[in-house]
Amino acid sequence: MAVTDQQLAALRARLCGDLAEHERLLGLIDWITGGTAYALLIDAAFTQAVNTKFGPGSSDDDVAAYVASAPAPRAAADLIRNVLGRGSIEELDPKTAFAARQFVLSAIIADEQLPAAELDSFLDNARKLADTWLARMRPGTGPRENPYDMSAAC
Repeated sequence: MAVTDQQLAALRARLCGDLAEHERLLGLIDWITGGTAYALLIDAAFTQAVNTKFGPGSSDDDVAAYVASAPAPRAAADLIRNVLGRGSIEELDPKTAFAARQFVLSAIIADEQLPAAELDSFLDNARKLADTWLARMRPGTGPRENPYDMSAAC
């Protein structure tokens, strides 16, 4: 299993603000076979974006201020701190975490105002990371055994 061009295009559409195209492409994803890959693509992009936006010198106050307007600010802050190695997300509801990741990722990319070529490079790197995570997964693992499986949240 690997991230498909269609999944990458769906995320790109979302990050470019083309929500109609994003929804159209999401409708084409087979969530049984492709949900995990798409969720991992979002997680990989989120991880990259957080590491770029918040360096080692960022404080929890910096994180809290950034996510203050998020729909689920506590969840968003917990997710960011987890990427930075300063917290746990074990108690987060998977649906809330999935939505918060998408919100924060979209916000960071909007703030960065990346030119098309840089966005493509960012997404290519996220795809490679997601594919690496997918390759490490055991075949046949389910949502409870696989921490990367967010398909139940879709």
